[in-house]
Amino acid sequence: DRALGLAYAATGDHKQANRYFERFAKYVDTLAQERQIDAHNETLEKFQTELREGQIAQQELLITQQQQEQQLLWFLLGCLGLMAIGGYLIFQSRLQFQRSEARRKETERLAEVAAIKQAAELGNLRSMIDGQEKERNRVAKDLHDGLGGLLATVKARLSAEASTSPEANRLIDRACTEVRRIAHNMMPQTLALSGLSGSVQDIVAQLNQRGLETELEIVGQPDLRLDDEGQAMLLRIIQELTHNVVKHAAASKLFIQLLDQPQQLMLTVEDDGKGFNLEHRLNKPNGIGLGNIANRVAYLNGAIQYDSSPGHGTTVTLTLPL
Repeated sequence: DRALGLAYAATGDHKQANRYFERFAKYVDTLAQERQIDAHNETLEKFQTELREGQIAQQELLITQQQQEQQLLWFLLGCLGLMAIGGYLIFQSRLQFQRSEARRKETERLAEVAAIKQAAELGNLRSMIDGQEKERNRVAKDLHDGLGGLLATVKARLSAEASTSPEANRLIDRACTEVRRIAHNMMPQTLALSGLSGSVQDIVAQLNQRGLETELEIVGQPDLRLDDEGQAMLLRIIQELTHNVVKHAAASKLFIQLLDQPQQLMLTVEDDGKGFNLEHRLNKPNGIGLGNIANRVAYLNGAIQYDSSPGHGTTVTLTLPL
């Protein structure tokens, strides 16, 4: 259009030239507008792209912030959970400690009650045994001074009678000997004179005289390990055990061992008698003899064990801590 306008202008046809020049101007304006529009569209597209990229970045930043907030929330929840678990563990530990303290105090209280009860029982046992010893001494004195003196008077009067038979004198002599033996057993003088070992040897001699073959073995020096009261208690136990053998066991042999060990004193009394049913005997209330033995063993803080069965004799083992 511009070339045609120039051509028409050169020929002098200005009307056609102007028409083509106007068309050219319109084309130029249109082209400029299109370029302007394209530039605008390009700018708009670039702006929209940047806007979208900004929105995406903002969304990513928002998502990152939300993730960080969630992580922080989970971290705080974890801390709270750990604190709760720690508090629970501390509470349980304190509760366990309080329970342990309560059990310890209860155990101490029960131990104190048991100690008080044991002390009371020991006091009662001591009083009972002291009473028994006093009664033994009184009866022994009455037997020796009363009945013994009376038998001696009877023998003297019978001896004055010419008609008295020798058999009557022998019976009176046996009665006097038996009274002295009983009085001696109830209040042994050998304990003060010869100690525990001498008193046990005296018991063994009496048993052999009565026809029961008795063997005694003493190892160490038990007399030096027990005080006078302990020796008296142990002697009473030996007397009661040997009395049970003579009265109930129907034994022909008896073995007594008194063993002095570093931490304890051990007494063994073994017979070859008829024995007894141990379970049946343990399930029955103790007789007076066994009851006295048990009381004296408890008084000495010792332990006693019976080993017996029908037809196989009996072994009694007593241990006393030293």
